This record gives sequence, structure tokens and C-alpha cells, in this order.
Amino acid sequence: MVSLLKSRKVWVAIFVVVISLMGVGVGIASAQTGSGQAGQPSGEVLENLYQRALLHAQSMQLRIDLANKIASRVDELIAKANGEGKDTTALAAALATFKTAISASQASLDTAKATLSTHAGFDANGNVTDADQARATLKSVREAMREAAHTLRQGTREFRHAFRQWRQANKPTPQPSQQP
Repeated sequence: MVSLLKSRKVWVAIFVVVISLMGVGVGIASAQTGSGQAGQPSGEVLENLYQRALLHAQSMQLRIDLANKIASRVDELIAKANGEGKDTTALAAALATFKTAISASQASLDTAKATLSTHAGFDANGNVTDADQARATLKSVREAMREAAHTLRQGTREFRHAFRQWRQANKPTPQPSQQP
């Protein structure tokens, strides 16, 4: 007796079903991302991007707040090191540059937040009212957020490098232990 799975007709039927289901899946996926204009995201996609931009702005603010806390701790470290007679001029200069980067990043983030708060193209609930304005809003926010992130990242890298050099140059000398 020949098994059903070995039957040529069964394999052809399975193949036809699989191919037809793949075609249906492609049609569903393209219908979900389409908006009537070729290559443009739909209103639902724009709404999701708007919500993500709001969350990204909050996250970026937390990063800037953390950078400010680190800067204040390093201020305290510099004061303590000065009290111990250590040279902190390079570290102080690096900290000043880091604080400038933090301020520039905050300014870019504030620009993005202001754009988000006006929510041109979106209503108060984040629903799309004008797709073209919504796209322009999201583009403006994206550019400001990229600038904020880039500025903070670059300033952090440079400060971290300077801090490591200062710490390497000012390692505490181990005290010889006296054992009986």
C-alpha cells in the first residue's frame, strides 16, 4: 500500500497551498504598510513613530540628567583632589568641555521636545490629522534627537578618555605594609 505522503498528488497539493498562503501573506503585509502614496508610511505607522519619539525624548532627558550628575560628582572630586595638592587642570578643562556638550545636547533635546509639543500633523492624543505635516514633524524631531545624542555621546567619549588619563596619572601610591 502506497502512503499518502509519498503520493505525488499530495506533494503537489501541499506545494500549491504553501505558495498560495505565501502570496496572501505578502498581500497582507503590503496592505498594512501602504498609505495610498508609494513609499510613505501610513497614519498608524506615523502615530507609532510619534509615540516612540516621545519615549525617546524621555530617555534622552534621563541620559542628560545622568551626565549632569556625573559632572557634579567630578566637580566634587576635583575639589577634593585640589585639597590634596594634585594637578587637576587637565581634568577641569575636560569637565568644562563635557558640560558644554551636555548643554548643547540639552538645547537640541529642547528643540525636539518643543516640536513634539506643538505636534503639527497630530492631534492632542497623537493621532494623525495631516500626514504630510506629521512626517515633517517627525523628520524635524529625528534630526534634533540625532544631534542631541551625537553631541552627548561625543562629549562623553572625550571626557571619559580625559578622566582615565587623569586617573592613571594620579594613581594612589601603595603604602608599604609593615608586618611583624
